[in-house]
Amino acid sequence: MAKQVHHFFLLLFFLLFSSFHLEAKSSEYNETTKTLKLKLGVPVKQCFKEFVEVLDKIIGTNNYSCTGFCIEVFAAAVRSLPFNVEYEFIPFVNSTTGQMEGSYDELLRQIDAKIVDGVVGDTTIIFNRTSFVDFTLPYTESGVTMLVPMKQGKNMFVGVKPFSWDLWLAIVVISIFIGCVLLVLERHNTTASSKSFLGMIFWLPMASVVSSQGEKVINNCSKFVLVVWLFLAFVLMQCYTASLSSMLTVDQLLPIYTSVDELQKGGYYVGYQTDSFVGSTLLINKLGFSPSKLKAYSTIDEYHEALSKGSKNGGVAAIFDEIPYIRMFLAKHKSDFMMAGPTYRTGGFGFAFHLNSTLVPYFSRAILNISEGNKMMDALETKYFGHTLVPSNYQATSTTSTSSPLTAYNFGGLFIFVGFAILAALLVSESYIWRVPIGKAKLFSQRIYYSFSSTNIAQVANEPTTSN
Repeated sequence: MAKQVHHFFLLLFFLLFSSFHLEAKSSEYNETTKTLKLKLGVPVKQCFKEFVEVLDKIIGTNNYSCTGFCIEVFAAAVRSLPFNVEYEFIPFVNSTTGQMEGSYDELLRQIDAKIVDGVVGDTTIIFNRTSFVDFTLPYTESGVTMLVPMKQGKNMFVGVKPFSWDLWLAIVVISIFIGCVLLVLERHNTTASSKSFLGMIFWLPMASVVSSQGEKVINNCSKFVLVVWLFLAFVLMQCYTASLSSMLTVDQLLPIYTSVDELQKGGYYVGYQTDSFVGSTLLINKLGFSPSKLKAYSTIDEYHEALSKGSKNGGVAAIFDEIPYIRMFLAKHKSDFMMAGPTYRTGGFGFAFHLNSTLVPYFSRAILNISEGNKMMDALETKYFGHTLVPSNYQATSTTSTSSPLTAYNFGGLFIFVGFAILAALLVSESYIWRVPIGKAKLFSQRIYYSFSSTNIAQVANEPTTSN
């Protein structure tokens, strides 16, 4: 029993010792200061330096000064750790060209080769990379979509689109109904012949709208009907104007290309960011693009030039990239380009360490700590980008919005009110309409009463009289 207890304490001591010494195999742990020292690889970017930018080498050390959104998130996470961490950044750079030594996958493999202890930067969490590194929880959302030029939509029937066909039909019906009511109410005050009655049915309500004085009416109930009609026409015109303005603003700005199938069937060239996983992992392996139809670009200006030229003039028809990068591009060139097509989800940006690293859960908890409430993350995103990277209300399945036409159902309550008001005016003015049925009802009730009374009198008369 004592031997088993001894083994248990040895195992417990080993676990505590291994978790305390964290990354001792590939990093230095200072027993005196209780500080963990890490060597961290960082990408050297030619564009989108708001995420990571390598500045100058710190004199007398192997460390480089770095800045950017990813760097500040990492520093905030380090401050939330329950132990001290010292780190130095090692740029993944070609000393001859000054550009990045290879792709992001090659940068991450520096961890597996024990050249660095981790990678800090805009590294996207995707399944293929989890076979040789472990990622922390993502510190920002992401996704890949298309960036395409916009075109002005043309539609010769845009003037009738604000209202649906059933609403147009309802307007015609209620106009004819109002014209008939006005004609009935003013039949004693007009000298028109019976042949012009049909024209007057349409003219009376229309004249009251387009003319400042309208058609002169004498009957007070006719004036009430015109007021109700003018109110209805005012509401309809305001809604029509607002709906048409929305359609002219939104629907006229349309993406030139809306789907991957359209790009593939047309044989268009497409672009992606240099050294990004988007080229090989998404475009070639998943979407089936031919490598000969792919072009890599490194800067926002190259994005703009390639999209402006188009696929037939040495450029590309669309660029596939992650949403944070596209939003940064649109912040500078939003008037001529837009996001379109489906969004292909990714795991977001995360920090990478070697497989089974004990640092991963610590940094993941630290990221959760600084992400709660989003105040700090939103402040950092606003500082570097002027906006949040992926808005909370962003719809991944749709990049264009459309304005649906108004229907008769939207005005159903108003039409019912107008109908009752006009019928009330008609009944008040034309008393014969309701007096005749009421008179006939009275006559019918009197006949029934007299018939019932006569029957009772006859029955009484026929009853035999009895004498005492």
